[in-house]
Amino acid sequence: MLINRVADQLLAIPEVRPLIRALDDGEDAGLSIAQSARTLMLAAIWSRKPRPCVLIVSGEDAADRAARSLAAWLGPHAVCRFPERRDRPWSDAAPDDAVIGARCRAISRLATGDSCVVVTSARALLRRVPPKGSDYFASSTFTVGDEVPFEDVGALLVGMGYTDSGEVDVPGSFHIHGDTVDIFPAQATAPVRVEFFGDEIDRVRRMVPSTGQTIGELKEVEIVPCREMALTDETVHRATRILFNEAQESQEVAADLEMITQRAANPALERYLPALYGSTASPLEHISSVTLVVLAEPRALFDDCARSYEEIEAAVRAARIKLDGLYTSPRELDFGNRQRLSFSALMRSGVQLTAEIDVRQPGIAGADTKLLGRVRQLVADRCVVLFAVPDRGAREALELRFSDENIPFCEELGASAGDKLLERGMVTFFDAPVPAGIVLPEARLAILSVSDLTARSAKSRRKGRRIDPTSVTFPFKPGDYVVHATHGIALFSAIVRQEVAGRERDYFLLEYAEGDKLYVPLEHVDRITRYVGPDGSAPRLTRLNTADWSRATGKARKSAKKLAFDLVDLYTRRSSVTGFAFSPDSREQDEMEASFGYDLTPDQLSAIADIKVDMEAERPMDRLLCGDVGFGKTEVALRAAFKCCQDAKQVMVLCPTTILAEQHYQTFFDRFTPFGLHVAVLSRFVTPARQRRALAGFAEGSIDVLIGTHRLLSSAVHPYDLGLVIIDEEQRFGV
Repeated sequence: MLINRVADQLLAIPEVRPLIRALDDGEDAGLSIAQSARTLMLAAIWSRKPRPCVLIVSGEDAADRAARSLAAWLGPHAVCRFPERRDRPWSDAAPDDAVIGARCRAISRLATGDSCVVVTSARALLRRVPPKGSDYFASSTFTVGDEVPFEDVGALLVGMGYTDSGEVDVPGSFHIHGDTVDIFPAQATAPVRVEFFGDEIDRVRRMVPSTGQTIGELKEVEIVPCREMALTDETVHRATRILFNEAQESQEVAADLEMITQRAANPALERYLPALYGSTASPLEHISSVTLVVLAEPRALFDDCARSYEEIEAAVRAARIKLDGLYTSPRELDFGNRQRLSFSALMRSGVQLTAEIDVRQPGIAGADTKLLGRVRQLVADRCVVLFAVPDRGAREALELRFSDENIPFCEELGASAGDKLLERGMVTFFDAPVPAGIVLPEARLAILSVSDLTARSAKSRRKGRRIDPTSVTFPFKPGDYVVHATHGIALFSAIVRQEVAGRERDYFLLEYAEGDKLYVPLEHVDRITRYVGPDGSAPRLTRLNTADWSRATGKARKSAKKLAFDLVDLYTRRSSVTGFAFSPDSREQDEMEASFGYDLTPDQLSAIADIKVDMEAERPMDRLLCGDVGFGKTEVALRAAFKCCQDAKQVMVLCPTTILAEQHYQTFFDRFTPFGLHVAVLSRFVTPARQRRALAGFAEGSIDVLIGTHRLLSSAVHPYDLGLVIIDEEQRFGV
């Protein structure tokens, strides 16, 4: 395969050798590498020594992209997905059989030690599955000529979650008639007919679902489970024993137990998975001992799980069921006790790294001259240049252009070719659908993709569009200070018309320090932004043709990077702090909310639900509520404040103006007073005596809600037991 030749080139660089030694010795390893090159590196490592491997990324979209990229290098048979199930165990909504089939197939391949790469998101691993000892994820293959006891086929399929429905019109169904078994495998697009002669499989043929007509002969067919639970004699007996007492007290449980004993294929029965199997397991508990677990940004994986688990907890509260045994808490999730390889971003602190690789972008987006110049530079540097062009017409067009420019290239190299050496100083075309290109300077290897050219062509079309000066709008006017992305801070003087090379065009006239002027074409308006700084002060203009602006931007980048790391550290520490978990809604909470005289909008309902989930969790809440004037933000804040007060906690409401503080005070007073809560306000409209009483009551705990302007931030305010801070219009405080 082509990836074998790429791996020889990539893994031979000195920076990677410690990583390879660590993996060969069975040790954990860490690699600092840009996201764009991770799938190529993993493909190279896997092709060198194929083994079971699971790649865990953050988010389903990222998992889909990674799977496509790996399949482009390794082939579709070596890569499979373990997707997230969007259905809930307690819901009557039918699950996606294709998703379940993909999950079962992936776990089956990892459990049996099959050499493949399974790609999954961290959140997909939260939903628990039958325990390892159940052998539930084992697939079965019906091959022509094999002997299978015919009387055991029905029980085998039922044990894999299939239902004998009389017709095979949907995935997960089967039907036995005579000496023939019709099966619609999970994740398949059509059913199959398996014909027996005694206990020997005589024929396997495809079927047309609508007519039952058989078409096409098959040598074998693989059947994977279509449910992540099976109603076998063993599981039904166990569930009957465990749920017997609960069924005597609950009609709902009794009805569900009746469906279990009748082996009804109801998706809502998956809520009884712990009762059916006695226990449940994380999907990663099924993988073999030789599996390599690859983590892409380990810190981000926990965040992905935490966000998903919060949604699950909210759904569980709405359904009023127990979560035990159905999902794994992010704090308890173990990404496998097997050998690990961690991918982290460049310059990330706090990560133990075995190796670090510099990755650069191809830089071919732009004009044709930029593409040709970049390729010519790579060829002159004696790099191995691979150009991924799956379309033959596009490849021929590039070959013609390279011939005109005297850029050396060789014949097309198929993705499966393994007997042709990669030549330095020459462009080699190949037909794999690689999504994006990268350049690895240490390996002297450049991967270019035709998708980069597609983006370049789109940019070129936008750039070549003729601009009408009267139709151009921009957020600055003559006399304003502006910032040019390349040249720095200037004064926008006017729009002028100049003749250049015999052609008249419109330009922005920018005036710089020491009388320097710059004429910027209107087509480049996206490079100019309005200067934003302290009011009433004029900025220092940049001098052209000096290093002033580069020094300023370099300093800003360092400050931004420091701020980013500080924020990451702040939120990392904040996520580890245990806060106060508020109680569920009380009867008084329902009465107060019912006193609202209007119907809530869907956005308000969603915001209120999210905030209540945050408040009932043990993690401190830090939430931003956005909405225009009149959209109902105050009502959302009212309900959160009341929930806080129900647990004897105090609330502070910080307002930017005195008028707004008075308005909020009146609103809170009218809504909270009937329920025995005390509200006070600090503003210049309140007498000093009332302010002193409010501060004393807030310190003693007799005042539940204190509303005010920036006075609340003074050293005179001492809460007794503060539970919630509401900041109204935070941007007006300079936050």
